[in-house]
Amino acid sequence: MTNEDKVLGYIRSCEHGPLHFSEGHQPTGNSVRELVLSVLAAADNHASLTDHNTTDTYPYKNRSSIDIWRHIISVTPDVTIFEVLRTLFELIRDKEVGSLKCPRIGRRVFRLKSVPGWTEDYGRFELDEYGLLTADWEWIGEE
Repeated sequence: MTNEDKVLGYIRSCEHGPLHFSEGHQPTGNSVRELVLSVLAAADNHASLTDHNTTDTYPYKNRSSIDIWRHIISVTPDVTIFEVLRTLFELIRDKEVGSLKCPRIGRRVFRLKSVPGWTEDYGRFELDEYGLLTADWEWIGEE
């Protein structure tokens, strides 16, 4: 099974419809990188809501790669999960985003480095929800 198949299989097993933020906030940006950073910035002050306006994630909580992707597809539907994963890899490498594997939800979660205490890629040697290491995301989905 390829890494891409692992990711797609996991996503099929989860809720994967678009999310939007409370108070009408929408991610903005001209690139996937800008959109990811916009989602993470908004996560500090806004809940993530489903299309039925039920709360998926409360404000001030970290967001997983799937959460970030679901927010992005609400405004740019053609962005793939693989683009988001590659972008998160770059943001971690560039030390703009910190991550850890959340033991409560069993997913790798992300936060802007501007938040005190988020300075590393914690758990980078642990398999994530896809059965991958963060390093596996660098070229995922590229042909």
